[in-house]
Amino acid sequence: MVKIKVGDKFPTFKAYDSTGRETTLDGLKGKKVVVYFYPKDNTPGCTIEANEFNKTLSSFRQKGAEIIGVSRDARKSHDGFCGKYDLKFPLVTDDGGKIGKELGILKITGMHARTTFVLDENGNVERIFENVKAEGHATEILKLLK
Repeated sequence: MVKIKVGDKFPTFKAYDSTGRETTLDGLKGKKVVVYFYPKDNTPGCTIEANEFNKTLSSFRQKGAEIIGVSRDARKSHDGFCGKYDLKFPLVTDDGGKIGKELGILKITGMHARTTFVLDENGNVERIFENVKAEGHATEILKLLK
């Protein structure tokens, strides 16, 4: 069960993408941010979801939004996943599941429940999507962005 609600400040985190570059929400102040948590790189649902976000990325950016994908996979796995599908947004590692635990979305399996948070320009939660169905999810979010 998600521990934060709409209107709450999203927890600050520092994580690293597949290239080792640090990703923080502070670096995205002034932009909407879609932070989507997924179970595992290179699995069918996660591949569909990543490819759909990638395909619609320019439309998200036209609306002033950035995408960040988060899983427990290692940076090397993210690097391969990004390379295989030419993903143009960062996938970051939730090392030790710290972020997932804080949000209440870490399953007993140690993987994240498929959950998406839409943050406003100040880092506050605008929308929460739980038990996400991968196919069509990126388009669903894109339609909601103003």
